Amino acid sequence: MSKRFLRLGVWLVILAFFAGIPLAIWSTILPWYVRWFDTGNTWRSLGQLSGLIGMSFFAGSLLLSVRAKWLDKLFGGINLAYRDHHWLGTIGFCLLMMHPLALAYRLSLQSLSAAAIFLIPNPADWSVFLGIIALLFLMALLVMTYWWRPTYHLWFLSHKFMALAYAIGWWHLLTIDSDVSQSAALRWYYYILGLMSVAVIIYRVVGHRRLVPRAVYRVAKITALTGGLWDIYLQPVAKPLAGRAGQFAWFTFLSSGLRREAHPFSIAGIDATGGWRLVAKALGDQTKNLSKLAVGDRVLIEGPYGSFGSLAGGAEAKQLWIAGGIGITPFLSLAGHCSDKDSVVVIHSIVEPGQNIFAPEFSAPAANLKFIPWVSAVNGRLNAVAITREVPDWRARTILLCGPVPMMDSLRAQFADLGGDKSKIISEDFNLV
Repeated sequence: MSKRFLRLGVWLVILAFFAGIPLAIWSTILPWYVRWFDTGNTWRSLGQLSGLIGMSFFAGSLLLSVRAKWLDKLFGGINLAYRDHHWLGTIGFCLLMMHPLALAYRLSLQSLSAAAIFLIPNPADWSVFLGIIALLFLMALLVMTYWWRPTYHLWFLSHKFMALAYAIGWWHLLTIDSDVSQSAALRWYYYILGLMSVAVIIYRVVGHRRLVPRAVYRVAKITALTGGLWDIYLQPVAKPLAGRAGQFAWFTFLSSGLRREAHPFSIAGIDATGGWRLVAKALGDQTKNLSKLAVGDRVLIEGPYGSFGSLAGGAEAKQLWIAGGIGITPFLSLAGHCSDKDSVVVIHSIVEPGQNIFAPEFSAPAANLKFIPWVSAVNGRLNAVAITREVPDWRARTILLCGPVPMMDSLRAQFADLGGDKSKIISEDFNLV
């Protein structure tokens, strides 16, 4: 089964469980002609459905935020599960926004003052009050996440408070006089989702450090490279993790100069002793402090995840690897697993000629591996037309992309415009937040 059909199947299951079941139960509580009899009842029905399905989607979004191996296998990479977590949460938030607005609009058909009073929090009606407070709380947290773009530390903290907003909204759902209170089947459905959500919150927010198995490594060597890059070599303290080239993991550096936060990094290399190599760039609030990391510091590793590495090699594989900046890191490990039967072209987009520091690592592994540095300060921004001139047989190759999300999205669209096969364009998306 192709990944496209597998992904479609996963989404059909998600929609069936988180939208189809509550919709089916809700539709049996009252006859359809009562639900949709007139304009007022129609808007009330839309408000009820948007609230029910919005809460279900938020529960599904919570489930997809769990860094579990089974999700990694099911989605073909935990990064893809995180992307769907993002979309499911966004859709759920939009539906939850529609919930009070649709109900208020129904009231506005009778009286504008009634609609205004409905939307103003009133502690006397505590069930409705909790729902409005939860929605306002959620709105503030999501605005901060989507538009303010805080540091990773504050973003992670905001997600902990999002669990609180979700819990308040859940209490509103189960206590207000509604279809949920009148239907045992609907009530039990949301009881199950609530228990699942509590388990996820406990696992991810409360007990993640104790419940998730993590391997202990130590920093054996750290080297400063040009362009704010750090080359870090880690050795296992006990049994090494069974990682593959091209995968990534979450790393928590137990150093006095760094926050004890888990951050994702690609595996830039794995040696015969189980040692791992990382190449990190000083971009965020955590990576800018990597200079404080010292030899001997311990590192907790959770993972590895991803299927990017499984795409390398094979019988006479023909591939085109396109990296933007620090996106070269998974290809550093993949290059070491190419055979002399493979035919691989690597294009690395960099800004200045002085950033071309990894070229020697792509000259030794295989005779059929060709490395092309693309200096944007000299040649302009990398584009699909320029790539087709460098690699005339690009249509016969599987294209692997890794780099900034805008670059990958742009190149994917450009190759499609040139008649490329979308199923042969694979990207490693590190937009995990």
